[in-house]
Order: sequence, then structure tokens, then C-alpha cells
Amino acid sequence: MGDQNKLLQLIDGTPMVKKVVASCLHSNLSSIYVVLGHDSEWINNCISTEGINFVNNEDWRLGMASSINSGIGAMNNDFDGAMILLGDMPYIETKLIDQMIELFQEYKIVVPVKNGRQGNPVLFSSTFFNDLQSIDGDKGAKRVIQENFSSVVPTDVMTNAIFRDIDTPQQMKDSVGTS
Repeated sequence: MGDQNKLLQLIDGTPMVKKVVASCLHSNLSSIYVVLGHDSEWINNCISTEGINFVNNEDWRLGMASSINSGIGAMNNDFDGAMILLGDMPYIETKLIDQMIELFQEYKIVVPVKNGRQGNPVLFSSTFFNDLQSIDGDKGAKRVIQENFSSVVPTDVMTNAIFRDIDTPQQMKDSVGTS
């Protein structure tokens, strides 16, 4: 997105990251942790609300894995699982989050799937927290999913939202009015 922080770009008049947080707030998630990195003050001010735990990721320049590490670390192993939602996926709806929570099982990984293709968000049992904290670089948790494929609970969904992240100005332009 160039010099613009994509998370602050407006989707239907609302900052992208605020749409993601709103879906979480209306879901059955017991706690919400928002990992802040680049432009953390702006993002915090954009979504500042009760019920949010903010986590500062000082290593955000190291890539996506540092955000996962920061978020999982902040949870202090106080939870049975963690759902990793991406701030650039504003079309994830509350009903998908709740559908995944309903399928949650100890020692499992819940992954949304459409037409055989895996998407996001992903819900990890606390069993995998150490694995999540061992990833590095600008990678998500695909390796953890692949290495523990026998523990994956695929969740068939009807929405393409599980694939729709916004990384470029063209994707932003294409997303207008297509929620």
C-alpha cells in the first residue's frame, strides 16, 4: 500500500482493522488481543474500546511471525486456544468466528476451507502455542498447520472472505462495494 497504513484504509467508511475487531467483539471469543506494530498509536486510537487487550510488538519489522509471537506470549497460557485473525481481512464475519469456536477441540487446529482450499482465520489449541512461538520471519502459521495436519479440523464454509486480504491499492479498489 506504499506509504499508507493499509489497516487504516476505509472499507465502507470504517477503518479496515476496526471492521476486524468489530467482528471479534460481537463473537463468542472470550478475550481479544490486538497486536500493535507499525503506526501503533494511530491503530490503537482507531479501535480503542473496552474489551480489548493491546499488545505492543516492538519487533514488527521482523515480519508476521513476530506479531504471532507477541500475541501468544501476552496470553500467558491462560487460554485453551487462540484464533489468529489478520487485520487486513475485513470481510471475516462474526458467524464464521463462532462457527469455528463451536468446532474447537483440545489438541486440534480449526481451519476454514472452501473448495478444498484453506483460508484464515485459524483457531489453535494451546497445545500448539510453543510451535506458534517458534516460527520466525514474515511467515504465518502454515508450517504449524502442515506439521500437525492430523490435528486439523477442516471447517467447510461458503464465503470467499477466508481468502480476501487486502495488500495492494488495486485490491483495495476492487474491494469497494463487494463486501
